[in-house]
Amino acid sequence: MATTYSKWDIVYPLRYPESIQCSKCKQYFFINPQQECPHCSSKNHVSNIIYKVRPMILWITQKNWYNSMAFGIPLSASRYITDNLNQTVKISDCLFFDKNYEKPMTAILCQATRVDGNIFESKHLVGQITNESVKTNIQNKLFAWLFES
Repeated sequence: MATTYSKWDIVYPLRYPESIQCSKCKQYFFINPQQECPHCSSKNHVSNIIYKVRPMILWITQKNWYNSMAFGIPLSASRYITDNLNQTVKISDCLFFDKNYEKPMTAILCQATRVDGNIFESKHLVGQITNESVKTNIQNKLFAWLFES
């Protein structure tokens, strides 16, 4: 049975994002720690944040992701910052289904990426953002980053 995922769900994908484009041959490949393209063997320089497995917030504009613009906003537990491109998410701002992930985090808006249906096949639902003020802040910062940059 397929699970329905919603805007503001906190998910744990196996890969984040799904793939990158090689800087030399322009072919797409799944991220790996070595960052070597399987098509042309060239080295690609990608920051650790991208291939590090971490939870993310699903931001979906409509009820069905496939009719919609959908983004994954990575969450970091290593720093707690609120500024123009980051939003601290406290434990009290969320409802956690998996207590192993119940910790304060930072939503990193400047590293949001488009997600598609493949991400939903390879992830684990760990919670939801429930604080309306935090949701509004994240959404406003996402829009500012997307459309005003």
